[in-house]
Amino acid sequence: MHSLGGPLVIIMPLSTWAAAVLVQLDNAGIHTHAPNKIMAEPFYVYLKTIPFIFYSILVVISVWFIVVTRIAYGSIASDEHNIVAVDNTSYDELIDEQAKKHSLSELLLPILILIGGMLIGILYAGNYHLFGGNNSFVDAFRENNKTFLVLLASGLAAFTFSVLLSLYKKMISVVQIPMIVYQGFMLMQASIMMVALASILGSFLRVELQTGSYIAHLLLGIAPVFLIPAMLFMVSLIITLTTGSAWGTFSLLIPITTQMLIAFLQLDVPVALDQIPILFPSLGAVLSGAVCGNHISPIAETTMMTATSTGIEPLEHARSQFWYVAPVIVGTVVSFIIAGLLCDRGLVMSLFASLGAGITITIVVLMVLNYAEKRD
Repeated sequence: MHSLGGPLVIIMPLSTWAAAVLVQLDNAGIHTHAPNKIMAEPFYVYLKTIPFIFYSILVVISVWFIVVTRIAYGSIASDEHNIVAVDNTSYDELIDEQAKKHSLSELLLPILILIGGMLIGILYAGNYHLFGGNNSFVDAFRENNKTFLVLLASGLAAFTFSVLLSLYKKMISVVQIPMIVYQGFMLMQASIMMVALASILGSFLRVELQTGSYIAHLLLGIAPVFLIPAMLFMVSLIITLTTGSAWGTFSLLIPITTQMLIAFLQLDVPVALDQIPILFPSLGAVLSGAVCGNHISPIAETTMMTATSTGIEPLEHARSQFWYVAPVIVGTVVSFIIAGLLCDRGLVMSLFASLGAGITITIVVLMVLNYAEKRD
C-alpha cells in the first residue's frame, strides 16, 4: 500500500496533496487575476498536468505487473523465501467482530459529499450552463476562479456529515470532538509547518533572488529545452529524498519552474497556456520527482508510518522499496525526455508516445532484474 499511497493521492484532484499543489501554482503566478505570469486557473492547469505525472502512472502499472507475474527480487524475495506461517485466527475473529459494528457507508458517504460538493461548486463558480451560466463543462472548469473556497466548503461539509453520522451511531460523543480536531491538527502540524517555511523560502528565491531567471540564464545555450522535464524530475527527486517532504518540494520548485520556463523561452508576461506547451510536462516532472522521493526516502513520514506499523527499520524498508522503484525511475526519465521532445507537436501525441516508451522500459527492466535474481 505504501507503493501506491503517494502516487495515487497526487493524481486525485480532491486530495490534500492536490490542495497543496494548487496553492503553489497560485503562488507561482498562475491565475486569472492581475498581476499574473501565466493566465490560467490553477485547478485547470493541475488537471492538465495529471496525465504527465508519469511516475504515478508507471508505478501503478509496475505494481500490477509485479503482482500478476509474481516477480520478486532483492530483499523482498529473500523475505518471501524465509516466510513463516502464523496463526491469525484470533485476530481475524476480532476484525470480523469489529466489522459488524460498522458499514461501508461510513467511508463512502463523506467521500461522495466531498466529491459532489467539489464538482457542483466548481461548475457553479465556472458559470456552467445548467446553473444559469453560458459555459460548457470544460469551459466551466477552465474559468472557475474559486477553487480554494470550493475546497474549503466541500471539506467542511464532509467533515460535518462525518461528525453527525458518528454522533448518531454513538461512535463518539460531543465532548470528544475538540480532542479529535486537536489530534487531527497535530497529525498535520509538521506538514503545515514544512509547507509554510518552504513557501517563505520559495517566495524569497523567486521574488528576491530571481532564482528561476538565474537558472534559465545558466542553462541558456547549454541545455536543450527538451531535457528540462527530465532535469526537473531528478532535482525534485533528490530534494525530496534528502528532506523527506514532498510538500516542501512543491513549495520550492513550482514557483521556480514557472519563472525559469518563462525566462528560458524568453516570453513576455502574462503568458497564455498555448505559448508554453512544455509547462505541463515540467510541472508533471516536479510532482513526479516529489512523489518518488517521498516513496523511497527513509525520513519521509509515509515511510516512517509504514515501517512503524510493520515493525521494521525505516532504512531497511526504504532499501527494499528502492529496487522496485528503480525500474520506474528509469522509465519515468525516458518518458520525460520524449515528452520534452514532442510537446510542441501536440500534448496528446506527446503523452501517448511518452507513456508507451516509459511502460515498455519499466517492464523490460523489471523482467531483467527478475531474471538475474533467478539465475543467482
